[in-house]
Amino acid sequence: MIFFRRKNLYNRKGLFRVWKTFETLSDLKRTHPDKLDYDQPTVFERIENSKAIAVPGYNPQGLFLGSYWRDLKTRENGRKEHGFYWDVYEHHRRKEQLFSEVNKWYDFLMCHLHRTDHHQHQYGDPSISTYDEEKLQDLYEETDDLAGRIVGFFEEDYDYIIFMSDHGLPTEKEHNENAFYSCNKELFGDETPHITDFHDKILELTEK
Repeated sequence: MIFFRRKNLYNRKGLFRVWKTFETLSDLKRTHPDKLDYDQPTVFERIENSKAIAVPGYNPQGLFLGSYWRDLKTRENGRKEHGFYWDVYEHHRRKEQLFSEVNKWYDFLMCHLHRTDHHQHQYGDPSISTYDEEKLQDLYEETDDLAGRIVGFFEEDYDYIIFMSDHGLPTEKEHNENAFYSCNKELFGDETPHITDFHDKILELTEK
């Protein structure tokens, strides 16, 4: 996940009423929440000039999840290589959305890039048939290059650039209790933050 901040800029924010209407008409039961499910304002409502790109739990996820499971099904039938959807389409689409000049006009921008998580689970577990060290090494190198591109693209426009993982996977079956993050400026001192600590920190930074 990536967070950005910039001051006193123009706001352009979309609404997802079409999806809500579709849900109502079709009586569709969603298993993943989005921003329409919350009674309280999220950080994106509290920071007026903000934007969320493919953020789980906020942006509607139904369409991409459907494509994801179809991708898994094609693997079972031997029609396409596992990960085709993420590698060939979804990851590139999110990067295109992120590297838009329009995104330099927000006080706060967050983009979720799921490919790293997907590859780690599918290719990083020695106990499953898809384990592939070469794919993981390629992923790490590509992710490092992507981080450099992000910094180069946004560093003149944003005060804070934060790269964050929700929990990491230090062993095959255990997650870290705290978020891993890297920032161009100090945020928490010597403390190791929990992922929920970023909510108040982001609001604090955007109020300065």
